[in-house]
Amino acid sequence: TSSVVISTGGVITLEACAMGKPQVVISHDAANHCSMKYLATRGCFDLYRWDEPNIVNNVIESVRSLLLDKDRQLKMSLCATNEVDGRGTERVMSLMEEWVK
Repeated sequence: TSSVVISTGGVITLEACAMGKPQVVISHDAANHCSMKYLATRGCFDLYRWDEPNIVNNVIESVRSLLLDKDRQLKMSLCATNEVDGRGTERVMSLMEEWVK
């Protein structure tokens, strides 16, 4: 298992949050960046834009510092599991079942 996940936002990022994995996320477009910003500001992961200057060096440094900081990994993990419970599909299916009744 990995200590830190590098992802590009979207469903994979949400699944990693539900699993409590600390992450460095590189958004792949403006809409993706906006949708990931809320979780990043809550402390669930470090977020970078795909087009920012020095992206490679910034991500490398972020991963390096996160790997060395177990307390920060734990804080990210707790934050992520508090924000994303992994039960979104279940909630949607329940609502759909209610609509069909």
